[in-house]
Amino acid sequence: MSGRIVGVHPWLPWPLSGWRWWTVPVRAERLAVLRLAVGLLLFVDILYSYLPHVRDFFGPDSLGTPEMFAYLARAPKWNWSLLRGFQDPLLTSLAQAAWFVSTVVVLLGLWGRLTAEGGGQHVGLRRALAVWLAATAFTVFGLWTRVNAASEHGASLVWRAPMVALGLAMVFWCLALWRRFRSEADDDPWVWRWVLLAWAGAAALAGVGVWKWLAGGDHPGTPGFLAWTGARWHGEAAVLLAAMIAWVAAAFLLTVGCWTRVATIAAWALSVSFDNLNWYVNNAGDQVRTIALFSLMLCPCGAAWSLDSWYARRRGRPNGPVYVYPWPLRLLFLQMVCIYFCNGVYKVMGADWMAGASLYHVWCDLALTRFSYAQMPIPYALTRVASWTVFAWELSFPVLVLVKWTRVPALLFGVTFHLGIFATMELGGFGPYMIALYLPLLPWDRWLKARDEAAVGQGPSAAGAASGGQEPESSRIRPVDVR
Repeated sequence: MSGRIVGVHPWLPWPLSGWRWWTVPVRAERLAVLRLAVGLLLFVDILYSYLPHVRDFFGPDSLGTPEMFAYLARAPKWNWSLLRGFQDPLLTSLAQAAWFVSTVVVLLGLWGRLTAEGGGQHVGLRRALAVWLAATAFTVFGLWTRVNAASEHGASLVWRAPMVALGLAMVFWCLALWRRFRSEADDDPWVWRWVLLAWAGAAALAGVGVWKWLAGGDHPGTPGFLAWTGARWHGEAAVLLAAMIAWVAAAFLLTVGCWTRVATIAAWALSVSFDNLNWYVNNAGDQVRTIALFSLMLCPCGAAWSLDSWYARRRGRPNGPVYVYPWPLRLLFLQMVCIYFCNGVYKVMGADWMAGASLYHVWCDLALTRFSYAQMPIPYALTRVASWTVFAWELSFPVLVLVKWTRVPALLFGVTFHLGIFATMELGGFGPYMIALYLPLLPWDRWLKARDEAAVGQGPSAAGAASGGQEPESSRIRPVDVR
């Protein structure tokens, strides 16, 4: 049966470009099952671990007071957090970079519309205008929080920066107006609306900047209705609680696949933002979660088993199997290989691991185990064998997964290993999040193909007989819808 390929087809250098493991599309359900697992684990993790203790972990008089971890926001650290607000220098620098790039994209896009034949939809141009407006606002607000409007140099920047943005917005408006005069019927109305919105936003920022400049030393601060722009958001309990609720909503939407791309970006951004406010509550599971969310954010993880895909079919998108390019799954698999191998290399430098005594010491540590060693005394010889087995498996994992005959046993041992860790040790979500990385490795393509063939009344044996043992022509992937 025919299929659709969705997602970005990446450029791969040689020899990756000739390696089918990197290039042949796979069923979108592989990404979907990873999205479901990570989203559900994040949803439960927030409700169980973060939300009940939000005042203990974050904000004033907590384990993560803003003053204690303020050094994370200073150079040369790169630990940004949206919850620091416009005072975060790294976020302001990123906003300036986004502003510059989006300015170039918008100018080229608007100029290209003047020379293009006919009209059409310009989704990329709309998004570039939205990014430009958001980056402009973030850059200006960040500038206002750090300059002194009462000084001569500060007063100049207060109004000059938004005026530059207003001048560019006027250029956008002129180019868009020129297009409307030339071919109004073929024009994309949303581009015009976003141009007007960008101009209005820049004009409002310029007006406030002029007001701050004229106020000078008498009222060097920001107007009352913009006082929130200069506040320390991570020092406000109400803001932290609202961000936590937004995090829960993003995890839920990610799980069910509703507005999947936006939900994934929000879940990743809030995860990083909370992690960088208090390093005391972070663990290896949080790092695996952030890596998985970053990969899901860049790929069409809502193409299957999601409300988005169900709604797309209701709007007339053709039924049938959906395929995705495998690069995000391959990168996650390589990440898993690196995690195990680096842990094995690290254990080489540990005397307890070489002697086989490490797991015995861990199981005797009441801060790590779920029960006392006295409640379940495991023979010391068995703990030594277990230590050496784990050590050898992690160190040889890259080789084990390369060999066909040892790949499945090595992966099964990994699942058993993480289930054992989760059952016996207090290591946060490390075990569940690592197991989630194993789910895309299951043979989903074979299972789903058999299900699809059974649904149309043609079993695998009949299909094989009809094609002489080869894959039937109708089951090959045909990229009829690339996005």
